[in-house]
Amino acid sequence: MRPRSVGALDRLSAALAVGTALWALLLLSAFPEVDGLARGHGGSVLGLELATLPAHVAPLAGDAAEPARRAFDRGHALDMVFPLFYGGLLAALLWRGRGPTSALGRVAAVLTVPADVRENLVLWDLTAELDAGGDGTVALAALPLATWTKWSCLAAALAATGVQEARVHELLGGTALLAAGAIVTLGLTGAPLVAQVMNASLVVFYAAAVVTTVRAVTTPTR
Repeated sequence: MRPRSVGALDRLSAALAVGTALWALLLLSAFPEVDGLARGHGGSVLGLELATLPAHVAPLAGDAAEPARRAFDRGHALDMVFPLFYGGLLAALLWRGRGPTSALGRVAAVLTVPADVRENLVLWDLTAELDAGGDGTVALAALPLATWTKWSCLAAALAATGVQEARVHELLGGTALLAAGAIVTLGLTGAPLVAQVMNASLVVFYAAAVVTTVRAVTTPTR
């Protein structure tokens, strides 16, 4: 039997997986860690995304925090590109599947792009409000909807990926389901420990995606 040929979708999936990992590392270096902002959520970025009260963003207020606000603005500019990688990766993985689960997952994956862009725009509004001497109340009113629209789309896409891949690529499918479950649990509980589990599970999923997709390109199965 001849080896399975490597197609354009295989190469695209591998490129998007590697791009997702590299862009995530870039974002990790771009966003600052600000004392009191993480609130146990595993990092200042997620702490800011999950902020609901002026007290949650108080570490970013005032003249002394102006450099941190500018760093977050630059980070959110870079984050505008990130969903093209991770959303594209999930869509490419789900493109292999058939049936309503994969189809709905593809839609959710595509929707992560505008949802993440919207979240970043709200976060820009938040830093602008703090620049003007406000406490963030106006932007914070819009932030939960923007944040959880993104996370809900991502959870749906991950769940569909997990269902599709669980029997063929156990590590990829299992970590996708774990990450999706962690996102849902965080939405229901808001527990900082769950946020840390979610972060870790996403890291493992993206690592599994790199290994799985690159292996499919470099060592096609027979």
